[in-house]
Amino acid sequence: MTARVLAHGGREAVRADVRDDGHEHVVSRVEVLPGATPDDAAAALVQALPGARVGVQADEPLVPALEAAGARVVRRSRDMARAASPLPAPTLLPAGLAIVPAAWDERLADLRVAAYGLDEAQDERALREVFASGRPAPPLAASSARLLDAQGALVGHVLTAGPVPWADAPTAWVLDVAVHPSAQGRGLGHVLLEHALNGLALAGLPTLGLTVTDGNPAARLYAALGFVETRRSTSLRLP
Repeated sequence: MTARVLAHGGREAVRADVRDDGHEHVVSRVEVLPGATPDDAAAALVQALPGARVGVQADEPLVPALEAAGARVVRRSRDMARAASPLPAPTLLPAGLAIVPAAWDERLADLRVAAYGLDEAQDERALREVFASGRPAPPLAASSARLLDAQGALVGHVLTAGPVPWADAPTAWVLDVAVHPSAQGRGLGHVLLEHALNGLALAGLPTLGLTVTDGNPAARLYAALGFVETRRSTSLRLP
């Protein structure tokens, strides 16, 4: 990740962290510099990084400035975090299911489309990149897993990576967790997140974070496991 200062109209307008995940530029920690307006910052970002994905705190005036400059909102979400200890009370894995090590599995694409009900092609490329090159952070084997039923079908998975470059302190992050609709309602999301938390000790990371889209009922599960909101953000795609 590279810290960059971008100019507009001959003066420095915005500072941001920019990383290339192999498919697009991802912009975070955006700061409008003294003497510049949100409109100046938005114009500088659009000019320098067309097509990039920008994450901004939800209440910042840069959000409407970016929209006015042609950026499209792709997600409104909140970050949540939980300390690695104390661990949650252990949950028994339902009979007939098995937790196996995480790995790229071609069935993950179908699982995620079924679980989320939308086209996840972009995220699929990002997940492949995590397994292939450890970008933006290396996967944590002890905190990641696939969940198989008695016939060997993939019914759930959790992918945790860390330490992640966007956190201020050493932090692991749940990049993805999904349960197939045919297996939902059995507490498997809880089992997978419990597995992720239990693996943090081996990774030596004190905190587990995740991002949940506004309106996603999974936020109740995260809260029940002790995750608390740390930040609200808006993700936008620059024109």
